[in-house]
Amino acid sequence: MIDGQKIKDTRKKLGISQQDLAKGITTQGTISLLERNSTSPRGDILAKIISRLGLKLEDVVVDNEVLTAQRFLDEADNFSMSNDYDAALATLEKIESLGDKEQEAHYLFLKTNANMWKSRDFEDALFGFNRILQMRNKQVDIFTVLATCELGVVYLERNENDKASFYFEQVPDLLANINLDDYVFWTLFIWKSLTLYYYRMMDFDKCMEILEQAEAFSNRHFTPVFIDSLYYTNALVLHDKNGEWSSDAIKYLLKSWAFASFTGNQENIKKSSETLEEIGYLPK
Repeated sequence: MIDGQKIKDTRKKLGISQQDLAKGITTQGTISLLERNSTSPRGDILAKIISRLGLKLEDVVVDNEVLTAQRFLDEADNFSMSNDYDAALATLEKIESLGDKEQEAHYLFLKTNANMWKSRDFEDALFGFNRILQMRNKQVDIFTVLATCELGVVYLERNENDKASFYFEQVPDLLANINLDDYVFWTLFIWKSLTLYYYRMMDFDKCMEILEQAEAFSNRHFTPVFIDSLYYTNALVLHDKNGEWSSDAIKYLLKSWAFASFTGNQENIKKSSETLEEIGYLPK
């Protein structure tokens, strides 16, 4: 089996984008799937990819155990996306061993996040997210950013806004060191948390700025991930800025309900439906 992480690490070390690696060989989407161990390209295509990276086949061949762990981590990602934390935790339990430090951080983040929202035990969450920062040893990667962002979320839930701000205000600078196109799911996840923070701080202009950025990013990558949550926040921002449910605010509420229905996000279906019902726009 092929180690997609090895391909990604080598590409990033060489400063090559997914698009550049794919040029003349395959599509950027295939490179993205390959790096996430979600596809196995034809032999001729794989040979050209690893040749462009200066690798040999034996450099990227791994045992099934590593790929199995990554497959379960990806499945848990999908469950977390729809707030199905019981299923996410059950999937993580299937993992017998983890292949590297990145998989360990990925696993710990998913487990900590799922347990936090399932039990609302924010003390354990503080420990889990801080442990990730220690594991990564101040290395700036996607899991460093995620842990930092979610520490902000924990303090926001505890109504400790000064502590929340300490972590949230670090996130944009940390993201500047990440190739966001490599982490579509996690980028939108982080922006979702950031928009919640700025909304709670009543910084509506900053909130709208991130919402617009997230919507454009989502459209560019043809993904509905978290777009229902982003649209819901957008509706709230417009309502609070204007002091009424304007036609634009209602439009975003309806879009939030539609996308939540499409992705099966029961929590957001309930939330958007209740708000629409309150203002007399309950969808049929």
